[in-house]
Amino acid sequence: MLAGILLFAGMIRGVDLRMIGIPFTIPSLGLVLSTFAAFLLSIMGSSEFRWGESVAAAAVMTAFCVALFVYLLQLPFQLWPM
Repeated sequence: MLAGILLFAGMIRGVDLRMIGIPFTIPSLGLVLSTFAAFLLSIMGSSEFRWGESVAAAAVMTAFCVALFVYLLQLPFQLWPM
């Protein structure tokens, strides 16, 4: 579960690896891709993991997060990569 949280944080904000001496920057991937990937990674840790159900659940959770944070709470999240 910690890996999913760290993945989400890195994907939504982007990561500048020059801080640790690696000349590479990972760009921000936006709320949609970050939520979907983090949810899939987190659910893979379950012993009841099934691809079809997991992808469907990730899609529903992503749609819920976009609706809640962007449209209902009107938070200024970037939805897609720039």
